[in-house]
Amino acid sequence: MIKLAFSTVACPEKPLRDVAAMAESIGAQGVELRTFGSNSTHFACDPAMSDPGKVVRMFADAGTRICSLGTSCRFDAPVSPPIVGRLIGDVEKSVREAKFAIDLASELGASFVRVFGFERPDGATQASTDAMVVERLVKVCDHARHRAVKVVLENGGSYGTATSIAGIIDQVASPLLGACYNMSVAVEAGEDAAHGVNVLGDRLLMAKVKDFRGSLACPVGQGDMQCRESVKALLNARFGGWVVYEYDRAWLSQGNSGDGDGVVGAPSEMIRESFATMSRWIAEARQGAASRMFASA
Repeated sequence: MIKLAFSTVACPEKPLRDVAAMAESIGAQGVELRTFGSNSTHFACDPAMSDPGKVVRMFADAGTRICSLGTSCRFDAPVSPPIVGRLIGDVEKSVREAKFAIDLASELGASFVRVFGFERPDGATQASTDAMVVERLVKVCDHARHRAVKVVLENGGSYGTATSIAGIIDQVASPLLGACYNMSVAVEAGEDAAHGVNVLGDRLLMAKVKDFRGSLACPVGQGDMQCRESVKALLNARFGGWVVYEYDRAWLSQGNSGDGDGVVGAPSEMIRESFATMSRWIAEARQGAASRMFASA
C-alpha cells in the first residue's frame, strides 16, 4: 500500500524536533530529510548536524519513519581536460558526498538516499555525460553494500523523464540502484505519468508529487501538474512504496512562506491538505476495486 511522506524542503527553518512534531500532528507516515552534508548550515533540520541516535529516537517517538535522505549529489561534472583532469581535478567529490549520505542514512535507519544525474555540460555529448554519471553511480552503489540502504536516482535536468533515468539505472546494473520518479517534473517534460510508471516497472522505488497553479505552489490536486492522474498511475501499477509530497518552499520566493495555521503556503497546512487529498484518491480507488470485485463474484 502507498505510504505518504513529505520532504523538509517545505520547512528549512524548523529544527528537527519541530519537524518531528509537525509530522506527528499531520499523521505523516514518513519524512524525507534534506541534507547538504557535513558542516552545512543551509537547513536548520539538516540531520548531518545532529547525533543520529537522537534523531532516530525523535522521529520514532513521533510515530514517523525517516524514509529517505534527499541530497544535492549530482554526477555530471566533466573531467577537464580529458584524462589529465582525473589527475589534477577533484572528480570524486560527488562520489564522496554520496558515500557520506549513505553512511548517515544507514545510521538513521533510512531506506533510501536520493541523488540526481543532472545536466549535460556545454560541448559534451549525451553519451559522454551518461558515461560519467554511470561510472560515479557504480562507485556509490558499491559503497551501499551491507548498509541496508538503496540509492534512488531522481529525474531532472537532462534526465527529466522515466525513460532517461531507466537507461542510466540499466547501465549501472546494481540491485542497490532504483528510481525516485518525480512525476510532476516528468509531466513538465511532456511525459505521461502512466507511461513513466510502466517504463520504470520494478525499478520504481519511490515517487514524488508536487503541484503548481502557474508559478504558484499549491496543495496536491489544486494545480496543473496532473497529480490525480499520477497517483492513479501508481495505484494501477500496484505500487506500494513511498510517495513523497514536495512543497519547494525552500527554493520559492513567492510571498506565501508563512508557517502559521491558516496562512496560505504554511507547511503544515499544505502538507495536511495534500495528504488528505491523496488519501481520498487512494480510498476511492480501493472502493472502486472492491465494487468491481463484488460485481464479478
